[in-house]
Amino acid sequence: MTLDEKIGQMTQPDQSLLKDPADIEKYFLGSLLSGGSSDPKEGNSLKAWTDMYDGYQAHTRNTRLKIPSSTASTPCTGTTTCSTRSSSRTTSGWAARAIPS
Repeated sequence: MTLDEKIGQMTQPDQSLLKDPADIEKYFLGSLLSGGSSDPKEGNSLKAWTDMYDGYQAHTRNTRLKIPSSTASTPCTGTTTCSTRSSSRTTSGWAARAIPS
């Protein structure tokens, strides 16, 4: 693993801030966060989350090491009170298909 690949694997930007999903390949991103209100652009449904996750994983398969990325959602990080549509969710691997809508 090169130094750039190691740095990318240790980086976790918010998915809503990606300029292009191909940035996953360009920067070797190992993790993506969906924090607060950064639901998929298509909405907060199981299909939207699954499609977003699968799309990001497709980009990891185009990297030299083909390491799958992890994706996490933390809707209330850093707050003392919040109103959420659903409980905190982790969308890594199998859990992406089990998120309540």
